[in-house]
Amino acid sequence: MEQSFRITEIPQLRSISGTISAISVQVMPTSSVQIDSYLCAESTALCVPVINGRVYTKAFNDLSVATPLYVKHQVGQWQAGNSPTYIKVQLNIWWQ
Repeated sequence: MEQSFRITEIPQLRSISGTISAISVQVMPTSSVQIDSYLCAESTALCVPVINGRVYTKAFNDLSVATPLYVKHQVGQWQAGNSPTYIKVQLNIWWQ
């Protein structure tokens, strides 16, 4: 599964400019299913793993704040008896 984040889709920030200076992500699934998550940018092949549900990174520094970001999830060891899992993602972007 993949979730996309585009800061320019927020009405108050449509005309924003600048570059990313840091990003933090927190991933909170509703069940104990093993989920591997990655923060990725559309304009680059760079992906950063989200370890233990959190990551703070400067790996995307100097990319435009308008760059689409993605949090990709891979569920491991899914079994037929597992109930649906909902994944809450909090993404914070600092820019200058």
